[in-house]
Amino acid sequence: MLALGLGLTGLAALAGARAGAVPVISLASGSGYAGTELVSSVEGQWYADGVAIPGAWGGALRITPALEGAAIFLRVDPHIWVSDGDPGYAGSSYQSSVFGQWQADGVDIPGAVGLRWEMTPAHEGAAISLDYRPIIRIVQGQGYAGSRLRSNLSGQWFADGAAIPGAIGRELIISAALEGAAISQDAEVTIMQSNTIQMWVPTRQLTAPQKANGGQWLAEDQTTVEREGVGYVTAWRDKFGVRDMTQPTAANQPRAGSINGHQAAIWDKSPAYPSLIPPAAFSPMWWLIIAEFATGVEVANFSSTGAGNLAQIIGSGAAGTQRVSFNGNALQAGGNGTGALRINGAASETTNDLLPLARGSLSFSLAGASVAWCIGRGYDIDNNRQWVGPILGAIALGAAPDLVTRQLIEGYMHWKHGLEDSLPASHPYRNAPPRVQ
Repeated sequence: MLALGLGLTGLAALAGARAGAVPVISLASGSGYAGTELVSSVEGQWYADGVAIPGAWGGALRITPALEGAAIFLRVDPHIWVSDGDPGYAGSSYQSSVFGQWQADGVDIPGAVGLRWEMTPAHEGAAISLDYRPIIRIVQGQGYAGSRLRSNLSGQWFADGAAIPGAIGRELIISAALEGAAISQDAEVTIMQSNTIQMWVPTRQLTAPQKANGGQWLAEDQTTVEREGVGYVTAWRDKFGVRDMTQPTAANQPRAGSINGHQAAIWDKSPAYPSLIPPAAFSPMWWLIIAEFATGVEVANFSSTGAGNLAQIIGSGAAGTQRVSFNGNALQAGGNGTGALRINGAASETTNDLLPLARGSLSFSLAGASVAWCIGRGYDIDNNRQWVGPILGAIALGAAPDLVTRQLIEGYMHWKHGLEDSLPASHPYRNAPPRVQ
């Protein structure tokens, strides 16, 4: 096993030890109690119950009465040395027998990962050590389902502290079940776990009250049925596990599609009312929806038959006031307290110039009325006022989020759907998706 670090004071060449060697300790004499001598296949620091035994460094250890019954193990410290220049001064070249994170006075030096590090003026006089542990990184994707994680070492991968069955090696593909879990790795050559990668996701980080009168519905969680060679959406499962959105009526099922590699439900122009419906009324206070109106460039009349001029992103279908609708240049509140809309995580809300509406996020608040809020349902006697275009996902909360939470949700939903470039330049998650650690 390998230690976390070794200062330059007290460096010693490890005879016979090799990078990555796993020490094997055994009884040289005695029965394991006081007076017993333990020997190791390699030299290193001896530990009892996870605590270094003072002065116990080498290839052998004699058990004292105080050590009886303790869990004894040994770590092999990496060998580091100065191969060029004066130790401790800028420009000197530090080398290590193993790959790891360089540290100054026990603190990671940003970007100093590898077998070699050159001393900088800022670190002169510091105690230089090497933290040898698995270092995992996201090498493909954004950390959500389908992303590839890679470690500098081979070992067992963990999610929320539990070993992932069969996940042994240098790489891990994040499955839907692992999304948002705290991912780490325990390499085969060290008892120390790697750094942890954990993406921020609403299902894990939002509170129970926020979820109770809300839901998270993504097209990737859709159930579909095929009719005459065309797929139609029958349900979106709620990631919160509170309320699924379903549509049992064939004529009202949105079409299943794909937009830039992301699954979507598509509301076609038709005389029907495509919609996804909850099992009962609920009282959300805030929504964020990833959608695009029609082709994203259309401005004029977006009703199904040409007579209406309101497109409803959510509505109950029961009365005209139970809706959140859009006309050519304004948001229609319906009667449920919505007066402004935030587009793509903008710093401020707007009530004007909403169309054309390219794919992105729309978020707005409600007054909390208990309504059977449907996704994409119109209402009027002429079968107009329905949404037209793809919807990729929606989140509803039972309590309006604060600024930090709202921006976390915006960052997650945009990166999840490949829309991070549409966030404002000042948005905290414009350049990287939100992570817990």
